[in-house]
Amino acid sequence: RTDDELDNEVAARMYRQQRLTSTENPLELVTVIDESALHRPVGGPEVLRDQLRQIAALAELDTVTMSVLPTGVGAHAGLASSFTILRFGELDEPDMAHVEHTIGALILDKDGDVTRARLAFERVLSDALGPAESLELVQRLAGL
Repeated sequence: RTDDELDNEVAARMYRQQRLTSTENPLELVTVIDESALHRPVGGPEVLRDQLRQIAALAELDTVTMSVLPTGVGAHAGLASSFTILRFGELDEPDMAHVEHTIGALILDKDGDVTRARLAFERVLSDALGPAESLELVQRLAGL
């Protein structure tokens, strides 16, 4: 990806994070994080600690439900790639699935594909720790 593409992706992610705390029509986020990602010090231990603290702070928002999928689960439906299911609620737009992979991303909007992504998410979520237990784990790892 070009520098402009990366800049646009970062700007979009930052905007979505701001929308989580918006007083007018905030976004809602339900997320499952693979526990192994919470131990991977990309950028070094200090960067990881800051990231964990940011995750913990966001997980305490009313608009965020965060669960951690323990490494002990082993192979799971989200192991091959990360994915996001986008629901547009009152906008009367169809749900979509956004699948990230090593060389880019796919946007899936066919009903069957979105249904498969939703089922995969539900399977992963059912194996994950609950939100309170997940927050405690992230806080402990962050040294909070």
